[in-house]
Amino acid sequence: MTSLNVMAQDYNAQGDFALERKDYQSARTWYSEGLVSCDRYSIRRLTDIWKEQPEIRASMRLSMWKCYSCLASLAEQQDQEAMFLISDYFKMGIGIASDSVKAEYWLKEYVKSLGISVDLPAFDTLYIADSQAINQAVTAKMQGKSLLSDRFYSFLAYTYSRFEPMGGTLGFYDKFGFYLSYRTGLNKGDYVYTGNNAKVPEIGIENPPYRFASEKWKCDMATGGVFIPVLDRKIFVSLGGGYTRRQYFREIVSLSGEVFEKNGETSAWCYNTEASYKGWNVEIGLLLKWKRLVFFGGINSTKFRDSDGFLSAGYSF
Repeated sequence: MTSLNVMAQDYNAQGDFALERKDYQSARTWYSEGLVSCDRYSIRRLTDIWKEQPEIRASMRLSMWKCYSCLASLAEQQDQEAMFLISDYFKMGIGIASDSVKAEYWLKEYVKSLGISVDLPAFDTLYIADSQAINQAVTAKMQGKSLLSDRFYSFLAYTYSRFEPMGGTLGFYDKFGFYLSYRTGLNKGDYVYTGNNAKVPEIGIENPPYRFASEKWKCDMATGGVFIPVLDRKIFVSLGGGYTRRQYFREIVSLSGEVFEKNGETSAWCYNTEASYKGWNVEIGLLLKWKRLVFFGGINSTKFRDSDGFLSAGYSF
């Protein structure tokens, strides 16, 4: 998959570069390579070229027919973007013969998929005369890409890791994206003594001998980062960083059964100063989107002293 993604980025990047030079024939050639895998970005760019450069339409017939074939398959699967685009294909005769009935059908299917009600009076006249007016009518009824932004899709996810089993992540994405995440542990930070990896200096001869027993962490982490697209709003690589505090506690247990001086119990929790630390962290991950579901996971490290994996599952809204 990695090699295919790199190739996809390459021919689309080459096509974008050709468009900047206004070399539309070269751009068409590069973008057409993406039609083997029905690359959505390639389809959108080829459609734009066909609409904006009528003088080269004759040379684009095969490419646009392949675009139509991809969109037809996706539209049958209720893909919103494909339904909207294929409506234009039927209306304008892009890659196929124009058909106003099918154009109207797919536009209505697209509107229906949005879950909104749009009143389009005198539809046939309006559709044939001015497709932009229809687009504006649909857009005026939509609330943007998400509840939080007109520019980005957004998601909220529960985030789990070994050190911080309770967490949440808020993310935004489109052609690129970004996220904010906070994670925390479930353990309390109560302790009686302070020690290090070897001993508890506060305990003198008046206290019983002891052994180290259970251990626990109290952790908090705040991170943020960016999403870099790999596969057309479906797969992103994430790079991020932030701040972490990790507090390490060890339980000591009396070997003789005598109680400790400070708490009058045969066991006590100690704060380990040597194994506790705080500071910057870095993380790398991968985001996968499937329909409305979002899966986000990766690995992070605090000051390169540890490594901890995390996994998020959430909903795009």
